[in-house]
This record gives sequence, C-alpha cells and structure tokens, in this order.
Amino acid sequence: RVQQLEDENTDLKTTVSRLKSQSEKLDEERQRMSDKLEDTSLRLQDEMDLYKKMMDKLRQNRHQFQKERDATTELIEDLRRELEHLQVFKLECERSGRVRIPSTGLSEYNAKTKESELEQEIKRLKQENQKLRDQNDDLNGQILSLSLYEAKNLFSTQTKAQSLAAEID
Repeated sequence: RVQQLEDENTDLKTTVSRLKSQSEKLDEERQRMSDKLEDTSLRLQDEMDLYKKMMDKLRQNRHQFQKERDATTELIEDLRRELEHLQVFKLECERSGRVRIPSTGLSEYNAKTKESELEQEIKRLKQENQKLRDQNDDLNGQILSLSLYEAKNLFSTQTKAQSLAAEID
C-alpha cells in the first residue's frame, strides 16, 4: 500500500512539474502575443493617423478643385457674355452698313487677342483640373489600399489572439 502511494506521489510530482512547465510556456506565449498585439495596435494607430492626414489632403484637394472649377465656370460665362456682345456689335455694324474704320480694326484686334488669351487660360485650367482629378483618384486608391491592408492585419491579429485564448482555456 505504501509503495502504491509512493508511486502515485511520484506520478503526481511528475504531472505537477509537467503542468508547471506548460503553464510557463503558455505564459510566455501569452506575453509574446500581448506584445505583438500592442505593436499591432501602435501600427494601427500610426496608419489611422496617416489615413486622417490623407483624408485631410483629399478634402483640401477637393476644395481646391471646386474653387478652380468655379473660377473656370465664371471665366467661361464671362467669355460667353463677351462673345455675345461682340456678335451683337458685329450684327449692328453690318446692319448699319458702317464702313470699317481703323479704331474698329484695333477693337477687333484687341478682342481677338483677349479671346486668344482666354482660350489659353481655359486650356491651362482644364489641364490643371485634370491633374487634380488624377491626384484625387490616386489619393482615393491609396486610402482604399491602406484601409484594406489594415483591416487584413487587424483581422489576422484578432484571429491569432483568439486561437491562443482558446488554447489557454
């Protein structure tokens, strides 16, 4: 009977030692996972800060784009009005049968010069507008890519933490 109890005692000591070793390993693994989770949380915070900065930049670009679009629209409207005035003037001149005088030639030259300048300005604004649209598309793509990347990392980290928790339980 004593021998049996001594054997059981030895078995229990071995089991306790093995369980302590497993417990220490699990504690170490839990600590590693906690550290990794903290690192991931910090990275996520950094990425969120970057995301906010990119969103601010996107808002600024959109605001600038809208301002330029409004300015272009106003310029086009001014050009349209000026063209209408010139067409009316031309019709009046043709109806009245006026003979062209040098001042009319100068006026016409000035109008054509201004028209050419305005056309160049419109062309420049359209190019700038396209450039801003491209930048906007690039920023939207970066934001989407960044969001997907962080979501994937967060999901991956949560899955590992959950499986560790299940092992510990």
